[in-house]
Amino acid sequence: MDNYVEHLVKRRDPGYFAILKVFLIALDLLFFLLFFRFPPVFLLLLLSAAATYFVFLHAHVEYEYLYIGGSLTVDKILNKSSRKKILETGAPELLLIAPKHSDAAREALPSGERAVDLSGDGEEERKYLYLYQKEGKKRAVYLDMTEELLREMRMHSPSKLRRE
Repeated sequence: MDNYVEHLVKRRDPGYFAILKVFLIALDLLFFLLFFRFPPVFLLLLLSAAATYFVFLHAHVEYEYLYIGGSLTVDKILNKSSRKKILETGAPELLLIAPKHSDAAREALPSGERAVDLSGDGEEERKYLYLYQKEGKKRAVYLDMTEELLREMRMHSPSKLRRE
């Protein structure tokens, strides 16, 4: 039976989101009050309400890592309500797992190429580069690794995990 590792990572909300939320709520209230005096403002109220909804939806983001038998799946969870699969790889596609600031990670990531950060706001020493090849193209992401997750990855792909 394959081992199952699940890890939930919370992303820190950007600082400007708090200001944006307050601004949009104030704008909603203003348009709501103006609507009673000038009915055509209703369209602006609808646009403002839609913008407020999308900002609140994307303000709280979490990443869920599932590692089962050499396969890694990362889901993005928006506002604890909607879920979207953003990464799915298997052990044969894996090229390298190395600490984010290690020499191995710097050498493996070609200059000018950036990795997608799916690591949340955890400790910097727990962030690892996960490099894989899918459909002939190298892709890289940063993940927040736990000891349990690293142990399972080492068990399935020992030669591809670097600790230095």
